[in-house]
Amino acid sequence: GIQLDTVIWFCTFAQYQPGDEEGDCGPGVAAQLALDPFKRVIASNPRFGMLVIHTSAAELYTRLWCVYEVNAAQDALVVPFAAMSMTYFLQALEGLGNGKDMEDVCRCSSASAECWSPDDKAMIQEEIAKGIGWGNLDCKIMDFRMKALQKVLDGYVPLLDWARPHLLKAGVPADDISAMIVFQVAEIVRRAGIYVGCHCLATIAECNKEEAYMDAIETIVVSECVDAIKVNDPDGPDMGLPPGFDPAKRVPDEDIEGLKSDPTRRRECLLNLEAFQHPIGWLELGGGGNFVASYAQEVEKDAMQRIIEVFKRLDTGGCGSISKDKLRQVFFCTDPPMAESDVDLLFAAADTKGDSKIDYEEF
Repeated sequence: GIQLDTVIWFCTFAQYQPGDEEGDCGPGVAAQLALDPFKRVIASNPRFGMLVIHTSAAELYTRLWCVYEVNAAQDALVVPFAAMSMTYFLQALEGLGNGKDMEDVCRCSSASAECWSPDDKAMIQEEIAKGIGWGNLDCKIMDFRMKALQKVLDGYVPLLDWARPHLLKAGVPADDISAMIVFQVAEIVRRAGIYVGCHCLATIAECNKEEAYMDAIETIVVSECVDAIKVNDPDGPDMGLPPGFDPAKRVPDEDIEGLKSDPTRRRECLLNLEAFQHPIGWLELGGGGNFVASYAQEVEKDAMQRIIEVFKRLDTGGCGSISKDKLRQVFFCTDPPMAESDVDLLFAAADTKGDSKIDYEEF
């Protein structure tokens, strides 16, 4: 997966940029855009693709740059994938529940998208008009949104099926269950994210021997994270492990509770996420589940052996590596087959040598 020291570039041109008002330090937006940062990032062939964030605060595809960037990334074979706020997802669920189909919920009109800069708007519109065309671009964006929404639904539906009988038994109204699951899981994932953030700060504090700062971080962990990241509510029914949570990362609730009273163990867990992977399990669940772990659980040993045999058979030259197209064939042999977008992202992440091939070690 993505390591904590991985470099991530954030496109933040929607935020205020110092330099466009008198007295600002600069450089302004125009000077920054002249460096063509997006094109340079895409040209670097980022291993982990491009994350497109959807929120309810603003419709992403009413912004011309967003429309253009998703299209440009796909054309450059950089894999785009999506994250959605819980409110955005619930709005999509509501639409689906009110008789709309996936196309209705995910349709957009890219030709209506706007841009703050008339020059940028003219440039992007010209590029699209002479290239893919507005109709084809709408279909491409809709396809991307549908696949992204379906992926979130694929992670949500098992959670709903898992939790519904317990919540109904506890007296929760049926109409409230969907929103309750979404927001409760979102809150647990948020607290797990706080824990990982505290881990990053703690490693710095430890390196600089800042004991007071470390104590403050541990106070946050105890007050904000420990109770929240347990699997079961002590006042409710034992619901077991939620689907999408890698069992290998689970730490028993009683051990997590023990972090409150054992400062030595608490610090060990805070500094070493390899030894305490429970928060990572929640973050993976929030990201749609650990599909590698799920395949490891679902695919029996003889099936895994069959995959290895297929891999070797596809390596027709005996050189110890295969191309992305051949890798697709390997994972399409699984039951269920892996999604094409997951194969693309997996290939990009695994190809550490950047030679567009996967050798046995990378595999």
